[in-house]
Amino acid sequence: MRSSHALMCLVLLGTVPGCDCGGPEVPRDGDVLDGAALDGAVGVLDGALLDVGVLDGAPLDGTTDVGVLDGALDGSAHNDDAAVLDASLDGALGDQAALDLGTDPLACTQPGTSSVVRVAEVDAIDLLFMVDNSASMREEQEALVAELPRMVEVLASGDRDDDGTQDFRPVASIHVGVITSDMGIGGTPIPPSAFCGTVLGDDGVMLTEHRGTNASCAPSYPSFLEFMVSSDDPATFAESAGCLAGTGGLGCAFEQQLEAILKALTPADSSVVFEQTRGGTLVRSTRGHGGTGANAGFLRDTSLLALILVSDEDDCSSPDLDLYDVISANPRYPVPRANDGNPSPNLQCTAYREVQYEVIKRYVSGLLELRPDFRDLLLFAAIVGVAPEVVAANTTTTTVDGHTFVDTDYAAILADPSMLEAPNPSATNLVPGCTRPNPNGVGPRNEAYPPRRIVDVARGLDQAGAHGVVASICQSRDPDQGDFRADFTPAVDSILLAIENALPVGCTEDLLARRAGGEVNCEVLERLPAGVSCASQAGRGRDAVPVRVEGSGPSAREVCRVRQLVPTSADLGQQRSPSGAGWFYDDYTSTLPARCPPDHQAIVFTPGAEVTVDAQMTMECLSEPPAGVSRADVGTGCVVNPRACELGGVDLQSLRAQYRRPAATLVCAASGNCHLACTSDADCPGLMRCETIAGQSLCVDPSCAP
Repeated sequence: MRSSHALMCLVLLGTVPGCDCGGPEVPRDGDVLDGAALDGAVGVLDGALLDVGVLDGAPLDGTTDVGVLDGALDGSAHNDDAAVLDASLDGALGDQAALDLGTDPLACTQPGTSSVVRVAEVDAIDLLFMVDNSASMREEQEALVAELPRMVEVLASGDRDDDGTQDFRPVASIHVGVITSDMGIGGTPIPPSAFCGTVLGDDGVMLTEHRGTNASCAPSYPSFLEFMVSSDDPATFAESAGCLAGTGGLGCAFEQQLEAILKALTPADSSVVFEQTRGGTLVRSTRGHGGTGANAGFLRDTSLLALILVSDEDDCSSPDLDLYDVISANPRYPVPRANDGNPSPNLQCTAYREVQYEVIKRYVSGLLELRPDFRDLLLFAAIVGVAPEVVAANTTTTTVDGHTFVDTDYAAILADPSMLEAPNPSATNLVPGCTRPNPNGVGPRNEAYPPRRIVDVARGLDQAGAHGVVASICQSRDPDQGDFRADFTPAVDSILLAIENALPVGCTEDLLARRAGGEVNCEVLERLPAGVSCASQAGRGRDAVPVRVEGSGPSAREVCRVRQLVPTSADLGQQRSPSGAGWFYDDYTSTLPARCPPDHQAIVFTPGAEVTVDAQMTMECLSEPPAGVSRADVGTGCVVNPRACELGGVDLQSLRAQYRRPAATLVCAASGNCHLACTSDADCPGLMRCETIAGQSLCVDPSCAP
C-alpha cells in the first residue's frame, strides 16, 4: 500500500502542502516537482514511468526522454491501489491538476470570449412582415396596412413622435418583404375548408401579388420593395407595401409562422434544412430561400433586420406531418374530442406541442445566425393574442435625458392566466388570450389565442442581445367610445421605439474589465479607402504604421489600429472623457445615460477621431470565457498530456466560435500550457499579438510577453 501512497502523493504534489508520502519529505518547488527531491522518496516509480519528461528543469532520477507521464505504469505490481494514472488523471484531479500545468511565462495570456461591438452607423433597414393569412385575419390586415405610411415616414424622417425633432438618424434605404403563415402540410389529407391543399403552401417565399380586395393594387410587384429616402416617394412606397400586406384569408389553418420566417431568410447553402416526415420516414428535405435562394437580395449584411409577425394564433411548426392528420381513421396523433364527442381539430396543436420544433433551439438560434456578430441589429416584433392590459402591466418605460427605453417582463406575460392554453367550456377551441368586440356590433367577437411559442422567441432573442417586442392584436381604436376597430398604433409605436434604440452604435451589454493599465481588452481597426494611408491619419488617433495592407496596386487598402485612450484618475473622478484623439470605453461618464440604454456601456470616439469617410471600422473585444466549457482552452495544462490541446469535431467548432476565428487551433506550448496558434496578428483576438516564443508562433498578451 505504501507504493500506492507514494504514487498519489507524487500526483498531488504542489496542491497538497505537507503531503506525507511515508518516506523522506518531498520538498515543493513552487507548484512543480524538483526531480532531485524524488531520490529515494518515490522509488516505487522506478521502471514504471515510460516517457517521463523534464519537470522544472530537473529530470526525474533515472529517466531519460522528455515526454509525459505515460500512465500505464508498466503493468507492474507497483500499481497496487493506484491503478492506472492515465493522461487525463482519470478525471479525479480535473484538467488543471498540478502536474498538468506548466510553468507558463505568459500567465496573463488568459482565455476569453471574442465578441464584436458595432461602431459604424447603420442607415438601412430590412423589414420582413409575416402576415397570418388564415380566414380570421381580414380586419387585422387592414389595421396593419393603415399603419404602413406612418412607419415609412418615421423611418425616413427620424421623427418618431411627430414633434418636428429627430429622435434618431433617418435611414437611407428600406427593404420590405411580405410572407405568410401558410407553409402547407406536405400533402397530408385534410378537408378543403382548411385551405391546406398546396404541398408547401407559400413556403416562406416573398409575395409578389396582392391577395386582398383592393382594386387599385398593381397586378404584380417585385419579390421585395426598395425605398431610397433620397429619391422615392414615401406615400407611393407605403401604398405598394400595403398591397402586399393584404395577404387575404385563404391560408392554411395550421399556421407555421416561425418556420415561415426562418425559411424565408435562411441561406440556401446553410446547414439548417427544412425536413418533413410521415410515419417516421423522411419524405422531403428542402433549403432556405435566403442568400442565393428565392428571396435573394432582400437581407443585406449591414442592415437592421426587423421581423414583424402579425397573427391571432400561436405557431404550430413541426417536421412531423402526422401532426396535421386530423381525418384518418387511426391517426398517429388522435384528435382531441369536444364535449359533444366530435373531433376538435382546433386543439390539435396544443395537445401535441412535444412533436413541434423547440423554439429556442431552432428559431432563436436560427435567427441569431442571421446576425452572428451584431445581435443588436435584429428585432423581432410580435403583434399577437396577448391582452392589451397584460402587455401594459408587464412593460416598463423609462426616459433618461430624452431617450426612452422599454423593458418587458416576458416571464410575467407568460405566467398570466390569460396566456394558459386551456380548452374553452365546450372543448371546441382554446380560451382566447384576448378578444375584441365586432366593430359592427353584430356577429361573433374577434378572438386571438395565447401565443406562448411566439412570446418565447421574443424573450429568447431579447435575452441574447437582440430586440424583442410583444404587442396586442386585440387593441381597439377607442373602446371607451364604442369604436372597436382594430388599432395597431400602439404596436407600431413600440416597434418604432425599438428600431430607434437599435440604431445607435457603440453600445454593449458586456461589462469589460479594465486591465492594470486602465485599458480594456479590445481593439479597433479601420480599413481605409484606397489611396489613404494610416500615416496621413495619425493626427486622428490612428497608428501611423498599418496593421496590414489588403490588396495590391491602386486598390490596396491599409488597415490602421485606432488608439485606445485610458481615462486618468481625474477623468474618472470628474466623469469626463479622456483627452486626445482615439476611442475609449465609457462605463463612468455623466453622459453615458444619454448614449446608451440602461445596463449598457459605450464605445466613444473623441471629436476628430470618428470613422473616416468611406472607411470600414471593426471592433473586437475579449471578455470572460464561457461558463461550463470542459474542453481545453487557452491556459489549459498539457504537461501530462501534450495532446490535451488537440481538438476536433464539436470541440474545435466551439473553440473557433468562442474566438471568432474560423481556423483557430490550440497548441501545447513549450511552457506546458495550451495557446492559440497563429501566423499573424489577425489570428489573435482582442489585444493579443502573434509572437514567436521557443520556436512556436503563439497568440500572447503583449503586456506579459517575455
